[in-house]
Amino acid sequence: METIVHVSVLGTHDGRVAMVREVASGCSGLWNLPGGHLERGEGLAEGASRELREETGVEVPLAGLLGVYTGHGRHHLINFVFTAPTASGDLRCPDPDVSEARWFSVAELIGLPAESVLNPRKLRRILEDYESREPYALDCIGEALYGPPQPSQQLAACVRMREVP
Repeated sequence: METIVHVSVLGTHDGRVAMVREVASGCSGLWNLPGGHLERGEGLAEGASRELREETGVEVPLAGLLGVYTGHGRHHLINFVFTAPTASGDLRCPDPDVSEARWFSVAELIGLPAESVLNPRKLRRILEDYESREPYALDCIGEALYGPPQPSQQLAACVRMREVP
């Protein structure tokens, strides 16, 4: 079973969540968070920002990592979901992979028929997490820790120690 790393963004504006309507075969017409697969050599946050920009036209810094969600089907999917409060409510869908981008309130999303959402159980869990806790700081992600060290890196730079308050 192939493992796929997927990144998504819970983009918010005035208490509403950005969603996109998928075009791809097998999920055409279904609502989903903006997101997709990582490109070769791309970092998690970098990929999430790119997907948000490509699918909604929104370019904002990510605020944090909401959670990591996994599941098994044809593939083992590992989905990193980031948060990104936006300063603007303007959405567009420049990416041919989506046919529509629009804002929904959390109540509207919960009320959508299950058959209109790509993965309704996962979306519900993401929304519950969003409403119940703060996202993790982006520095909780340790990237570029494997492979040969870059010229400016030292082994000690790969080991992070945190003080406990």
